[in-house]
Amino acid sequence: RTAGDMVNMQGEKEPMSMTFKDYKKVDDIALAHTVAQYNQEGGMIWEATLKTAKNNTGVDDSIFMRSEITAK
Repeated sequence: RTAGDMVNMQGEKEPMSMTFKDYKKVDDIALAHTVAQYNQEGGMIWEATLKTAKNNTGVDDSIFMRSEITAK
């Protein structure tokens, strides 16, 4: 659970919290499959459920490799 001042639908900051749950591994990375936001009274504002996920689709592994650094 995270809590803090977040922007509401009217663009104003107010105290809110979010929960992240139902973690499942996708390509060995744990992802929350359910996320919800609550107002300061504890009422749910919205909830989202992740149905499918793919990591690094179309991204070549070489993009994540470090290039050599030389000291001068």
